Amino acid sequence: MSTPSEPIKAQPVFLAISAYLVAKCLWRVFIPGGSWPLPPWHILSMASDILLLIVLMLMNWVTDTSGFDQKARRVRTAMFWGGTISGVVLVLIRFTGSAAWWTGHLVDGIFL
Repeated sequence: MSTPSEPIKAQPVFLAISAYLVAKCLWRVFIPGGSWPLPPWHILSMASDILLLIVLMLMNWVTDTSGFDQKARRVRTAMFWGGTISGVVLVLIRFTGSAAWWTGHLVDGIFL
């Protein structure tokens, strides 16, 4: 029976979550936000960002990387820190203004 800490099976999910957080952060920093979403959707977006950040940290904590070579460990470490920093930035962007609270983007595109 497989355990959740097996590095071979957990690695693609870990890398996918990290890459998603990095891509979403870059998108929200460099692309202006559009129209404001309906009230429950910005809360769900914030919750998904926080949940993915927590899952990334838990997966890094419980996965045994002793079977990885040096290159795989470096990639995993870089992706972990990139995903973690991106997740924190995604949460912090929400507190930069009213438009950022609703859209999640650093710049509001309505006034451009």
